[in-house]
Amino acid sequence: MKAYLGVESNFRPAKKPHPAFIVDDIKGLAKNLKDAGYKVVGVEPFLGYDRLYVDDPFGNRIELMEPKKG
Repeated sequence: MKAYLGVESNFRPAKKPHPAFIVDDIKGLAKNLKDAGYKVVGVEPFLGYDRLYVDDPFGNRIELMEPKKG
């Protein structure tokens, strides 16, 4: 499988509108992202989810959420 990303020359990263992904092991993922050099920003839990933000390589905000256990 091959994949690519296309970026326009006048591209501006999205800072407010962003996708959110449900993940498993948000703490482990945060560590891996930090180890890879990404800035990870923790935010307040939201409706039973732990969550954080990280910017993709193009500067777009990505939200990662994990359902709280228990």
